[in-house]
Amino acid sequence: MCERAVRLVADQQPAYETQWAAMGSIAEKFGCSPDTLRLWVRRAERDPGQRPCVTTDDRARLTVLERENRELKRINEILRTACAFFAAAELDASRSNSFLYAFIDASRVDYGVEPICRVLEIAPSAYYVSR
Repeated sequence: MCERAVRLVADQQPAYETQWAAMGSIAEKFGCSPDTLRLWVRRAERDPGQRPCVTTDDRARLTVLERENRELKRINEILRTACAFFAAAELDASRSNSFLYAFIDASRVDYGVEPICRVLEIAPSAYYVSR
């Protein structure tokens, strides 16, 4: 339906004063808002490169990359904090779990238990059982 409406806007635009006027008239016939039709038209212009903007596929890829980047920054921050925490403590093999759990206790408000456990490769259930 949106492709047909977009095609009609392109075909009928010369009969109207502005593209917006064409969208308003055609949107009414399709039962959608003029703004919705405007979004469809802009996407149809953007994706094949008629309009100098980021394409829908590129925008989706950027969203995924930004999410991955945020997660990697968070992991790096957890690891930096953990390194500083463990460097300040004298870690011996017999008490290593207690140091890990102490770090989780100290940092869980900032990062959350599950993300810390994922980065440090500890089962969250082991932490919860120890508490």
